[in-house]
Amino acid sequence: MIPLRLRLRNFMSYGEEGATLDFSAFRIACLCGDNGHGKSTFLDAMTWAIWGRSRARTENELVHAGSQDMQVDLAFCVAGEEYLLIRKRSLRNRGGTGALVLQQVVGDGTVPITADSMNATQDLVRRLIRMDYETFINSVFVRQGHADEFTIKTPTERKRILGTLLGLDRYDALQQRARERARELAGKRATVDRLIADADRTLSERPAHEANHARASAIRAETEQVRDTLDEQLKVLHVEFTRLEGIRAKHVEAVRARRQMEGDGERLRQERARLDATIAEVETLLARSEAIHASVAHLQKLREQNAAFDTTAAEERQLREQRERAREGVQVERGKIEAQIASRATEIEGVRAAAALLPDLERARAQHSERATALSGLRERRDALLGERYALEVERTSLVRERDDLKTTMEGQRNKVRLISQEGALCPICGGALTGGLRAHVRQQLIEEGLEMRGRSDAAEARVKAIGGDMPRLTEEIGAVDRAIAVAVEASDQVNRLDAQIDSARAARECLPTLESTIEANRGSLTREEYAPEALADLRGAESALAALAYDPHRHQQIRAEIESLVEVEREFGRLQTAAEALERDRRARDAVDASIAERAATLAEHIARMDGFARELQAVPVVEEQIADLTARRGQAQSAIDTANVALGALTQKLAQCGEAATQRTELLAESAAIGEDAALYGILEEAFGRNGIQAAIIDAARPEIEDEANRLLHRLTNGQLTLTIELQRPVLSGRATQDTLEIRVSDGASTRSYEMFSGGEAFRIDLSLRIALSRVLAQRAGADLRMLIVDEGFGTQDATGRDRIVEAFSVIAEEFDKVLVITHVDELKDAFPVRIDVCKAGGVSRIVNVSGA
Repeated sequence: MIPLRLRLRNFMSYGEEGATLDFSAFRIACLCGDNGHGKSTFLDAMTWAIWGRSRARTENELVHAGSQDMQVDLAFCVAGEEYLLIRKRSLRNRGGTGALVLQQVVGDGTVPITADSMNATQDLVRRLIRMDYETFINSVFVRQGHADEFTIKTPTERKRILGTLLGLDRYDALQQRARERARELAGKRATVDRLIADADRTLSERPAHEANHARASAIRAETEQVRDTLDEQLKVLHVEFTRLEGIRAKHVEAVRARRQMEGDGERLRQERARLDATIAEVETLLARSEAIHASVAHLQKLREQNAAFDTTAAEERQLREQRERAREGVQVERGKIEAQIASRATEIEGVRAAAALLPDLERARAQHSERATALSGLRERRDALLGERYALEVERTSLVRERDDLKTTMEGQRNKVRLISQEGALCPICGGALTGGLRAHVRQQLIEEGLEMRGRSDAAEARVKAIGGDMPRLTEEIGAVDRAIAVAVEASDQVNRLDAQIDSARAARECLPTLESTIEANRGSLTREEYAPEALADLRGAESALAALAYDPHRHQQIRAEIESLVEVEREFGRLQTAAEALERDRRARDAVDASIAERAATLAEHIARMDGFARELQAVPVVEEQIADLTARRGQAQSAIDTANVALGALTQKLAQCGEAATQRTELLAESAAIGEDAALYGILEEAFGRNGIQAAIIDAARPEIEDEANRLLHRLTNGQLTLTIELQRPVLSGRATQDTLEIRVSDGASTRSYEMFSGGEAFRIDLSLRIALSRVLAQRAGADLRMLIVDEGFGTQDATGRDRIVEAFSVIAEEFDKVLVITHVDELKDAFPVRIDVCKAGGVSRIVNVSGA
């Protein structure tokens, strides 16, 4: 895969304007810029576009601060075909959403080849690139501080790192899974063996269960015969009891009929007594006939007088209602005027109070106006302080990086001092044997270089501490200015509020005379009664009419009471009209009741005789009930014995069935235990095969010659064939009887072969670079990809002038091995040493490409 163009929009520190890196404009280029200004962001954008992965923990962290969406477009070439890959991310929905589009460039246009889903499209991209994310960052990309990561480690650590780069971690995981599966199978087999033992115990109880089942069956058959005999005897008794129950029902019905007959006789006697009373009452009414007629005539006269009084009372009530309505109208109009007076009085008090505040408001406005005028100057001071603090932060970041780079280099110097202090050590500069004087000279030279670096590191550390001391002062001063700005802003807002209050107070002072004249006019209207003229006229007319009517309610009430007392006489007069006819009808009814009473008495005597016959037959019921209870109890005992036998037979049948199941299960468990044993043995073999002495060792042994050949091919080009390296995976232990796993790097210069640790400077750098690129090529080849691009993100801040010249020379040589080489650095001396230079700058929190030269 060869990149052609990379465009970023709202990606990390790059904003809406975005940036475009045109790979087609160079073969080898230097990407320059200060630390933290967005150089390495281009690599994050490339890996995110291809695999959706980067250094960030989540995709949402990649979106530029304050933006809602981002996009990265990558144009690349694979096997002569050009493609365009577009990946987007949006935060507009909860949790964020993404999109992935893949197009193939055909002529001047593009043809969409995006799959049905993002996952399917991602698989298509992975097949095109023929490389996963981990392989890419370990082959195409040489990360900052990792160029010599492999060579500076101990031999044991080198072998571990090589295993990691070759992806042997997955075999550790497979070994662990095989070990865990073997343990699971061992536990499962133990469980199966326990189940086999349980089945054996169950089968040992089968003979006893079979004997108990036979005994319970015999007991049940004998008891069932006894129960059937008792059932026949109970059937005969139940027939007799049913006949007696029929007689009992007839006896109960006879008792109910007797009670009904006795009740009918009582009701007839009560009816005769009622008729006697009615006849006596009618006879008394006929004797008072003349007095009743006189009272009815007097009642008629009283009702005529009451009708006349009712008419007068209605007129009087109507006049009173008219008077009340007029009076309410007068009160309403008077209340309106009084409410207006009260409202105006309250309004006048408020207006006077507002007008009285005018001098105080004007004085307050003058005070706050003085504070508000300082706002502009305070804001300018705050901007100046923020600029000063930002400059110190940038300087501190650069110094910390320089200090850390120096410490790393100093650690390498100390390692070399320790190496040459050992007996038999070779000179790290010329490779010759070290005599006492030469060793001291070389050691002193290394110490002086280390002290010079320590001085530079201490100076950087001192400046960092000085900046750290200035930062709290600046922060405190910025806080003080912020507080003063807040006070000035509040004063400006207060001036605006006071202006509005002053305008309101002046308007109130101007409307005061008008309000006072209005309230005086309303008070005059009340005094002169100049309101509601129609209501006042109606009130006086109603009062005059009431006086002329002369209605006497007391006499009206007396007539009503007398009429009420004579109502009963009117009812008696009505009854008097039909009294003679009713008297004859009641006497005939009394004679009929006397005949019915005699007939009911004869019927009741016959009914009592039948009831006595039923009672005699029912005397046999207790004897039959006692016999039924005795047989039922004996029958229940027999059934209980049968039920007990059935329960025992059910339990024994179930146990015998369990024995049959246990026999079948035992056969199956024996077969399962044997199969588990075979699987466990197989996983034990796999655990050993996936271990470090199995497949992993074979892969490393197979990769070693590939790495050696590729590294020596590049190293010969970088050194004109002067240096050749070999990788040793085993070495003899001190006893000489065995070997030990290791990863030694031995380098030959034609005259002698020395350990890598004895080389320094430009030679060590060429060895580091050759090995690192060789590892990258082997990784890419194992992934099925052709490594045509190299990106080196390395500061090179610890290199002196000579070292930097060697770096440029080395990259000029290896550039012929790749279609694209991109070196990322912040060192000024290296920026102009490459044919193409791309400058990145960050201002206001937004990064951008500010210069491309040499393209």
